[in-house]
Amino acid sequence: MSIDTTTPQGSIAPVAGAPTAPGLRVTWRSIVVLLISLAVSITFAAIGAVIVAFAREPWYDNLRHPAWAPPGWVYAPLALALHLLVGLAGWRIWVRGAGSSALTLWVVQLGLGLGWTILFFGLWVPRWALAEAAVLLLVVVATMLTAWPRSRLATGLLLPYAAWIIALMTLNAAIITLN
Repeated sequence: MSIDTTTPQGSIAPVAGAPTAPGLRVTWRSIVVLLISLAVSITFAAIGAVIVAFAREPWYDNLRHPAWAPPGWVYAPLALALHLLVGLAGWRIWVRGAGSSALTLWVVQLGLGLGWTILFFGLWVPRWALAEAAVLLLVVVATMLTAWPRSRLATGLLLPYAAWIIALMTLNAAIITLN
């Protein structure tokens, strides 16, 4: 809508060819995409949390850890926060670039993140998990680079996840070395 200033009354009728405000359908679509993105991301986190819960006591807690390793209680809230950020990033990518390679990479990184959890905690193969984490980091960086032109916000939301993967790789390598 725009104001027609050419008439003395200054009517609020739309001017032919003037841009119109987005309709409610766009807003509802965005909300639905947001809910789906968050649900998908949190589902992957929940599956990973179940795997970690079953492997924690019999395996992970009995490994030698570096002195700088965070305490065990840190991982669950951190994983939840990171997956919320990843879900929000997926929403921005989906809304701004549906069908883009950034969206495809976002889905792939979710699978790779769960893959690391399966390899490290589920199958107890930290060497494979470290190699897989390197691929995960590359895919996250590729997602950020391909999302950048469409949504700088999505790229920014993925930065903490990339930093966490680097920390995770460092911890993973230290566990390999110590055990």
